[in-house]
Amino acid sequence: MDKELEIIKKTFAENEYLIKAIRALFFGLGVTDDEKKIIKSTFSDDELMTIMHRRFCPELDKNSPVGQVQDVWLGAEQMVFGASRDTIQQALEYKNDAIVMTKQALALLADPNGEAPIVSYNPKSYPLDTLGISLLSRNQYIRHIESQLNILYTIAGKKDETIAETKERINRNSSK
Repeated sequence: MDKELEIIKKTFAENEYLIKAIRALFFGLGVTDDEKKIIKSTFSDDELMTIMHRRFCPELDKNSPVGQVQDVWLGAEQMVFGASRDTIQQALEYKNDAIVMTKQALALLADPNGEAPIVSYNPKSYPLDTLGISLLSRNQYIRHIESQLNILYTIAGKKDETIAETKERINRNSSK
């Protein structure tokens, strides 16, 4: 975990430019050739790519610490348990589509010239989608990407301090 934290900090600390370039790439918002070069160069690191995959699209891993197993489908049961058939269909299909979009986006880190997931939406483009699954998939994908990028940026920007420094800061703030 210390090594992962070190890699995240080294890559993303005070690097909002990279975070925004990744977001633009993942959302198909237009990325310059320079941004593509930076992204491709940055993510040529296998350890960093492993971290990105684990963060954005986690899979069961026998080496996960006990109590920290992750998988993209965990939690989906809460969306379907006791729900109507339509709700179950919506939940399972939009989750699956969002996973496909996320995997497609992650592939762009190695090949920024690839095709990004389509995030534009017009209900008239989906006349047979009476359950709104395309909209749900799109929104889930956008929220997930934004959330994970924010977490990476927050982790990278967190300043390390000792327990004594934390206590001193808390005492200083509480005395004001």
